[in-house]
Amino acid sequence: MSYTHPNSIPSVAMGSS
Repeated sequence: MSYTHPNSIPSVAMGSS
C-alpha cells in the first residue's frame, strides 16, 4: 500500500494487482 494506482487508492491497487 505504498504505490499509487491510476484508477484507485493504493490499498485497492494492492488488492487489484
